[in-house]
Amino acid sequence: MEESRSIEAKVVIESTAKTTREITVPDNFARGSERSFNLRITLSEDDNQPAYLSLCSDYQKNSDGSYDINYNSCLLGTSLSDIQYNAVVMVTNDTKGLVAALWFMDDNKEPLFTD
Repeated sequence: MEESRSIEAKVVIESTAKTTREITVPDNFARGSERSFNLRITLSEDDNQPAYLSLCSDYQKNSDGSYDINYNSCLLGTSLSDIQYNAVVMVTNDTKGLVAALWFMDDNKEPLFTD
């Protein structure tokens, strides 16, 4: 997943304001409470079969590499039928990370997870 940001802060602005009323903010200041990620999933030829994608924000990665995922926190749930899937996902700034779980319709195929 690639995160895209429109503006990066590079300069620290010092202020002499004593109250919030005295604070001034430049017109081009980014006040957004969200950010976007470009989500790209490319399946290998071996995995090119119908699948279901869950993208969730509340998860723990265990020391053995497995994941504990709160599926109530999923921001995206969609079926995949093509070898490539592209989407732009908006998340709030307090979102620490995302985990993608790819479930294949074939019960013999193990699900794939990545954060």
